[in-house]
Amino acid sequence: MKKVSQMRTHGKNRTALHWVIVMGGALLGVLESGATAMAQAEGYFTSWQAIEPTNPEIVQNGGDIVAVGWAERGDYDDVIISNTLAGVPTGLETRGWGLATLDPALDWISSNGYALDYLLMDIEGDTQTQYDLLLDNVDRVRTDPDPNISGAYVGNYGYYPGMSVDTSGAWPWNVGEQYKIDREDIYYTSGINVAMPVAYSSSQSALHVASSINGVPYVGGTAPTQISAIFWQGLETVSVAARHLPAGDLLIPYIADFVNKPNYGVPQSQVLLPTDNVAQVQHYRLRGANGFRTWEVNVNQSGATTYYYQTYGNVVTATLAFTADMADAWQALDGVFARDGELRTLNLATNKNAGIEWSGVQRGGRVDVLVSNMNTTTQHADWSPVAALPSQSPDVAYHDHVRLQYEACTMDREDYEQHVFGNAMNNQGANSWTGANPDKFAIGSPPGSGNVSGQSIVSTGGYNGKVAWSAFDGPSFNSTDKVVYSGLLYNAISGVTFEPINVAGGSPTGYAVPAYQGPTVSMAWGALRLRSGYDGGDLYQAVNIPATMGKWLEVKMVVNPTVGTGLGSLYVRNVTDGQKGFTRVVFDNLNTTGVTERVLFVPLLMGVNKNPSNFNGFIVAAYGDGNAVDDLSMGYYVPQMNDNFDHYQSGVAMDSQVVPQLVWKGPASGGPGQLTASAPYGTGNTSTLAVRPTGASAASAWWETELTGHDASDLTVYSGQLYGTTGVYFAPVNTATSASNGLTPNNYVGFLVQFEQGELRLRGSRDSGELYKATNFAPASGKWYDIQVQVDPNRDIDGVAGGDFGAARVWVKNLTDNTAPVLIDFDKMSTTGVVESLLEVPLFLNATTRNPSKWNGWEISGINSSVQVDNLRSALYPYLDFVGRNQYIAD
Repeated sequence: MKKVSQMRTHGKNRTALHWVIVMGGALLGVLESGATAMAQAEGYFTSWQAIEPTNPEIVQNGGDIVAVGWAERGDYDDVIISNTLAGVPTGLETRGWGLATLDPALDWISSNGYALDYLLMDIEGDTQTQYDLLLDNVDRVRTDPDPNISGAYVGNYGYYPGMSVDTSGAWPWNVGEQYKIDREDIYYTSGINVAMPVAYSSSQSALHVASSINGVPYVGGTAPTQISAIFWQGLETVSVAARHLPAGDLLIPYIADFVNKPNYGVPQSQVLLPTDNVAQVQHYRLRGANGFRTWEVNVNQSGATTYYYQTYGNVVTATLAFTADMADAWQALDGVFARDGELRTLNLATNKNAGIEWSGVQRGGRVDVLVSNMNTTTQHADWSPVAALPSQSPDVAYHDHVRLQYEACTMDREDYEQHVFGNAMNNQGANSWTGANPDKFAIGSPPGSGNVSGQSIVSTGGYNGKVAWSAFDGPSFNSTDKVVYSGLLYNAISGVTFEPINVAGGSPTGYAVPAYQGPTVSMAWGALRLRSGYDGGDLYQAVNIPATMGKWLEVKMVVNPTVGTGLGSLYVRNVTDGQKGFTRVVFDNLNTTGVTERVLFVPLLMGVNKNPSNFNGFIVAAYGDGNAVDDLSMGYYVPQMNDNFDHYQSGVAMDSQVVPQLVWKGPASGGPGQLTASAPYGTGNTSTLAVRPTGASAASAWWETELTGHDASDLTVYSGQLYGTTGVYFAPVNTATSASNGLTPNNYVGFLVQFEQGELRLRGSRDSGELYKATNFAPASGKWYDIQVQVDPNRDIDGVAGGDFGAARVWVKNLTDNTAPVLIDFDKMSTTGVVESLLEVPLFLNATTRNPSKWNGWEISGINSSVQVDNLRSALYPYLDFVGRNQYIAD
């Protein structure tokens, strides 16, 4: 277990050591540091079961529970010295509940120059005496003259916001009862700022498989199984607290492995397993929990028993094992919360009826999700309302928990499904738009085909110009963040436009002030355009995207405010025609007549009032009826290595492309000068252009795309499309030391995928490492194949300790015949006479030059003009369980 290096500071930080007082007989689990940490920091664990105090009012605890549980009692000085030297925060427990115990503890902490971080109490019952006891303790802390005491986080067992409306309890008649109202009122008014819902896995929660009890109906229907009801109850009560949690408060639920209540037992098959306990804790953290407190493993039960008691045989050992496992589960998510960018909690709803639950967070351009299926059938979670995720999760088997990761350049999206169909945009209640002509835009069905939304914005009111805008609560970007603004455009007549805007500079009844307007994406009679602002700057038009009327285009505008006054670029896909990948747009400046510049980046006019930190809305403009806009969104830019060549010049050698960023490098002879982009051969490849050698001789080259945001340990996918049966390959590369007149140095080539002599082969690098060939697949003439290499940098399977590492498996899909993907079975070619039949092969990765954090480009080769390469891509492998989740990753 990791140790805490820093605790939250209240007032002046007089020392590096703070204190925690735990009052009552519960276990302290993992705690986060910082009111706004939002489940980011590391925690620590304690267990009062490990050493039961007898005489001292205050005993030391803390440290690594895996090693020591609670440390032995000692004098204050000894405790402080030993814990300080160990870098371990110190906690206190008192067996008394009142001021007689609390007063001397607080006085001692303050007089010795320390600070109190938490007071976590277990005062139970609902008499006025118990309420007074609780309120006196809270008041004692809040009125202490020492700010290092009065600023502590304070919580009590079972007190949390929203508890009066929590319907997850076993007894539906308790919802809204006076004692819950009283507790909630105390929470909001007394100075408590730690929500502590009781999220035990309790057998009586299984009652939710029925629609009612004693004639009183449960809210929300029934759960499909007893185990799903038990799992749901804890998740729902934590979610209730999270939905109602005041800003700055912490959420620290009580957890337990399983509590079998007398007279409400369940069969052993319906008891949560350790994998379920792990998933529960991770769901809680992904829903905003800042820590947890564990209760002892329960043995006062009949019938079914907990896994931990069955395994360890006594309460103390079982409790310590459970707490340690939950700590490991919690800390398994540390990397998720340590990333840069704004943190978003994606789901606080639960799905009692279906028995499938999901939780997730987005941190910058990365999304992490956990899906748990406690129903009896395989099913998936519905993600359609979530901008940063696919429309649904992968299928999850019964009693399975799946962790997933995605890259996403969308954080917020306006899809207009919540607007009133048929009403103009100035007649949408709280969702109404402002500006010059909001009455000339209405919510209607998306025109044409391809847009699967139920509603979109459609221009009305005749053949004239119209403009309006809406406020948009966007992410908290910095002024220097590289951001994507995107939307769906449908050009029926004349023109249609969207742009991000700072609404502070817009008159409610007129036009926006130009100084507050962002860059503008438009379609004019089908031509795609980008301009620095709605009223200013040169106008740039796409030269590689044909004019498109009557079709839906999804357009992503990338805004980089860090170069000059900003640079903009576009990526687009034709939704109506079913295009899956995005094509990068190449522009011509329409203001320079007679010259076609071919540029990837358009100069913008960003400034103090118009940059990603203050864009908080969108302008929509159109001329004529029937133009439409949908799914306006914004999010962090995610760098990528994708290249589909549709933005290259056809028939022009790859070392002679006009756009500087698209010029390839390599040998003068047999290099990029002998490679060109042309129409794909055969069928199955939907791209406009693919790359091939120009003549009868072989050619090889490399080029830089972008350095992705992948970590060296990230599970990743690298894929490309190949046509031909021999002499064609692709490889991800690190271009850091590549010369313009030669190939990438071999020790910087990630791995090599090739068709050679009618075989699919994989090698750790271009010229080094073992060579493996497929035994269950051979490329056929005249076919396009998508080859997907799934990389796990965290494993070393070559049988040699140290040195190079990594494991890969390969899937191939025949695109021409559209057949099912095949998991490749490999044979090691150096072991003649032996066919190994390997579904995974070792890679040639290292920490310095060859791993997912280093690759920033591609190298390809072709034997002659009969072969082609296309659609080179990289992405995160979505399943965190690389070994157990083995499938082709579809678009």
